[in-house]
Amino acid sequence: MKIKGKTLLWYTCTVSTVIVLAMLMYWSTNTLRSRILTHKANIANIKGENEAGFELAKRAIALDPNNGYAYFYAGLNKMALDNPLEACSYYEAAHPCMPHLPTLLRSQAQAEYSCGKYDKAAEDYRRYLTLEPIPLSSPGSAYFLYGQSLYKNGDFGQAAIALQNAEKYDDFSTRSLPTRLLSSITLNQPKFAQYLFRKYLMKNHADKITYADIFNAQMALLKPETFLSFVNSIKNNIDTNAGALKSMAIAHAKLGHEQEARTIINQLYKDFKDNPEILLTDADVCTLLGDISGARNAYQSFLQKCPDSPLKNQIETNLKELK
Repeated sequence: MKIKGKTLLWYTCTVSTVIVLAMLMYWSTNTLRSRILTHKANIANIKGENEAGFELAKRAIALDPNNGYAYFYAGLNKMALDNPLEACSYYEAAHPCMPHLPTLLRSQAQAEYSCGKYDKAAEDYRRYLTLEPIPLSSPGSAYFLYGQSLYKNGDFGQAAIALQNAEKYDDFSTRSLPTRLLSSITLNQPKFAQYLFRKYLMKNHADKITYADIFNAQMALLKPETFLSFVNSIKNNIDTNAGALKSMAIAHAKLGHEQEARTIINQLYKDFKDNPEILLTDADVCTLLGDISGARNAYQSFLQKCPDSPLKNQIETNLKELK
């Protein structure tokens, strides 16, 4: 049987149409199923059923690789499972599908912060807060983590500004102060740091942030001079304890200020003569100043006074290393 030209054309068009319709039906069915699974993944996340929620989100992604919300909820469930690194990869995959969603940027920034990717976290918090300057949910938390990211990334000036914004919200009016204080010390703003320290002490018990905390933060940045600048600005107005004096002695020793370091050590022996740990500070100072004999004497005196100290093995190791 011969098929006429018009009939063949009609037949071909009809078959093509059927194929296209079938493909559209398959695609729309998969898209619908993907959206249903995404909704279930969200509900599972809300209920705290995060393993199940993640598996539902993965199935949704398999059905529709362009479903941005599926990637988003996969990331949320992974964060709830304490796996921020994997959450980051899902958030990144969601961006091309839904670049309009500020919440995605915030969630990604939080995951990056948890992974220690402070540069990326700071950038994504900046982008998020540009889109949503007054977050509808937990605004204090957003500015606080933005400030913390900036501080940990070494941008102390911008960190101080972000943390000042966080302080506007009750839950973070106190939590932001320690990092603001450390930022101002690092920027060598002793007067402002003194103001923040006083403000902190009025709102908190003094032992929540110690001179040792401040000292350790500055030592990590190789800035003993900023620590000394801060302590010198407050010592006439706020009592300095043994911890502050120990830190000051070590900071002076790190800077090669032998006379100042030894003066403080002598003051520690005078004011806290019953505290054997002063001997360990003396040993540290002597070591930094290159006084090997003094360091050995201080360590040996400590072991005589505290023969059962849990630090005994470490001190004996230190003695062997002193040459």
